[in-house]
Amino acid sequence: MNQFGAFPLRSLFAAAAVLLLSACDDQSAVPDGNPRSARIAGPHGAIWPEDAIVGPAGAAWAQQVIEGYERAGASAAPTRIEPLDTSSCVLTKPAPGAVVRQVFVEQGAGAPPLFVLRQNEKSASAEAARLKVVNVVVTESSAPVHLVLASERSVIWNIIPAPDARVSGVTALSGASLGVANAPDGAAIEALYGEALSRCEVAPVRRPQDDWGLAREARAGGPALTQYDARNAQADKFEAWLRKWFGAGVETAVIAPMGAGAALVGPLPPAPAARIPMRPIAGATLKLSIDGRLIVGDERDFEAAAAENGAKRGV
Repeated sequence: MNQFGAFPLRSLFAAAAVLLLSACDDQSAVPDGNPRSARIAGPHGAIWPEDAIVGPAGAAWAQQVIEGYERAGASAAPTRIEPLDTSSCVLTKPAPGAVVRQVFVEQGAGAPPLFVLRQNEKSASAEAARLKVVNVVVTESSAPVHLVLASERSVIWNIIPAPDARVSGVTALSGASLGVANAPDGAAIEALYGEALSRCEVAPVRRPQDDWGLAREARAGGPALTQYDARNAQADKFEAWLRKWFGAGVETAVIAPMGAGAALVGPLPPAPAARIPMRPIAGATLKLSIDGRLIVGDERDFEAAAAENGAKRGV
């Protein structure tokens, strides 16, 4: 059964109309200071503030890159949802001449009113079930770009290409639920998540870096060292899988924070007038994994649905 059948679009419109009232502050103003000073050191890398945008060369404020920037808050409800089926284990190769760029996060940012409730879960928390967001701003214009987007938790990838950039394909991978919003016209969209990851023998795992809390703990030995070695072994397998489908070098210069709200694929805009127009999730089409029941609302709505789900299963 199509899990989206329980969520007619009129409920999405209603949620967006009601929740929009909470988004009244000026989010386009550039924050003070350097985003690097606002990041948090996590066990699996840096957790950047929602307004930061991270690239291979460093970080800036999203407001410096995106014109009309909006956070993924309570108003970030799409007006149309399409199912994002899992692909065959045989993926489409990038288009001839395309460059492959990889973004890999553990988690996104923001608090959009979107949750996925899986039927087979014995317990579920609103925080774990929320679909957080990563804005992917593409300014690379020297060649078509094939995006490889991977997450360890539930994420919506919101694609924001510059007017002169061409996104030729998107391959999205997740150990949880995933969505692709504002998919560019003509781009090939493929996804692997849930059972398909096991079937295709792929497990997205980020390689530990020296600034990870886990790496620091591993230097002292003990259980952390065992976990550190296991993650490196898993990352070896994942990178070999990436090279098989996307070519040598795809694993280098990857944008891979623990948490971020935006990633920059390409150079910074040379001037404020060259900023990339925002493409918000509110009012967009969202291609969403079909691995559960979509809840549109707040934490209380999710908790009520989870309680109903548990009652039906006799939990």
